[in-house]
Amino acid sequence: MNDEPLNLDLEFKSPPWPKPGDKLFVSGFGSKVAFLGGFGTTFGRYAIGYKEAADALIDRAVEKDYSADMQFYPIAFLYRQYLELRLKQLLITGGYVVHEESKLTHGHDLRKPWKTVREMLESIWPDTYADEMNALGLCIEEFNSLDSNSMSFRYPEDKNGKPTLLGLDRVDLIDLRNVMERISAMLDASNDAIVDILNNMPH
Repeated sequence: MNDEPLNLDLEFKSPPWPKPGDKLFVSGFGSKVAFLGGFGTTFGRYAIGYKEAADALIDRAVEKDYSADMQFYPIAFLYRQYLELRLKQLLITGGYVVHEESKLTHGHDLRKPWKTVREMLESIWPDTYADEMNALGLCIEEFNSLDSNSMSFRYPEDKNGKPTLLGLDRVDLIDLRNVMERISAMLDASNDAIVDILNNMPH
């Protein structure tokens, strides 16, 4: 039996804490710098950013093979935020094509903008893509049933202290990403086509 005392004099380096002079949003150059001002702050740019961030989190969870359960909350929130912003972008672009004015409204209920967006898409492209729009509408209903006011994926309980996401037990992140990829392909293509119509309309 070894009676020598254990050497507990281990060097421990604490992680760095905030220091005087720290700033969060500083300018810079190179591939790791976000260039913002020159592109404008459109709903579309925000939407794409949220979706790409969600995709990246899923890629990371798959690569590391852990933490999917905790990563789910920001992933789902980012996808929901993509949906909300893309629908609002379509309320603007589609509104100008169909009604000659933006139909942008504020609020977090996804069903309301989708209802108007679908009506505008059906006006622009009559009698097309009914099955796809029905499928998209059901996905929006599913999202909205879990999080009708953009709170459930951000907080474990609502303002009244009641637990959020009750009944949601397991979520396949790969399936979530694949379905969101199909949704974004349809919504992004619709917006791009509407923007092309706008650009070719007489001013």
